[in-house]
Amino acid sequence: MFQIATNWGLLALSSHAESGDIGITLRGYSTDEPVALPAEFVSMPPLSVDKIASIFCPTRRDLFLQVKTNKKGQMTWGRIAGTLIEKYCAGILDEYEGLFKLGAQSYATLKSEIEGYTKRFLSTYSRNLASLEKHSSGLDEYEHFVLLLQYTARYELAMLGADWTLRSLSSGPSVVNIDRTNVKLHPNTKILGISSPSTPDFILPDLKTVGDVKSGKEFSETYRLTCAGYALAYESAYGMGNEIDFGVIYFFENHHRNFTSARIYAFVIDDPLRREFLDRRNEAYIIVGRDIADPPSLVDRDRYCIYCKFCDECDKARP
Repeated sequence: MFQIATNWGLLALSSHAESGDIGITLRGYSTDEPVALPAEFVSMPPLSVDKIASIFCPTRRDLFLQVKTNKKGQMTWGRIAGTLIEKYCAGILDEYEGLFKLGAQSYATLKSEIEGYTKRFLSTYSRNLASLEKHSSGLDEYEHFVLLLQYTARYELAMLGADWTLRSLSSGPSVVNIDRTNVKLHPNTKILGISSPSTPDFILPDLKTVGDVKSGKEFSETYRLTCAGYALAYESAYGMGNEIDFGVIYFFENHHRNFTSARIYAFVIDDPLRREFLDRRNEAYIIVGRDIADPPSLVDRDRYCIYCKFCDECDKARP
């Protein structure tokens, strides 16, 4: 996540992050349409940002099964790997935030630090990693994943060093402005329709930015919707004068066979994106409002279901 601070500092977004320059009108603290939840859904249990925005199945059958049956679905490679990635990257941020306070570090030092950190991580999360290995298609896939974590971590520490250097040359925001401790948001669920607490992976409050960590085979445009949802939740929780204008997705391609570092997607959470999230919210409420005996239709298994945690459940209904 250190790359985030560096990239945003280089762009100097703080110099033109005033809401008036962006023209966003759909704010989470609004009580008017389309921000406000339609009246027919107000009595229903609120949905999380993830349930609304994480669109895997075109008919939202996965959402229907999750809400209606209270089933968590099968464990998959992607679910296990995604959790480990978040924990691994968060640990780097916590452990090495002050590494460069005493000056520059050599690459050999960074490599040694990462090897030590990874060893401790593998020991702490041995049970999770054993489950990941079990769901791997082969030993090479598991070993590749562990190496990919380490290569990414080395690059992250290099970026942390760059961040310290840049801070001495400019007034740009730095890694220390990333907030991962005060991220539990409590929006007005009856108005916004988003459950409380709502928890993004990190916030850059000085830059009016919210961010989420994602992983998978390839980047999905729906990932941006999560940031739109968290922006609306933040504005609902804190009210006017506490706007969120930007989103960042930190994407880790854990199915890739090459050693690639995590990528950063930074964007304005503008009205079209917010409206899309709100439309998806309403569609999600319609889906979960259906009778249990009337589930959404099945979709092409080979195209959509490979990484879905409810694949086994849907297979039971296939002819």
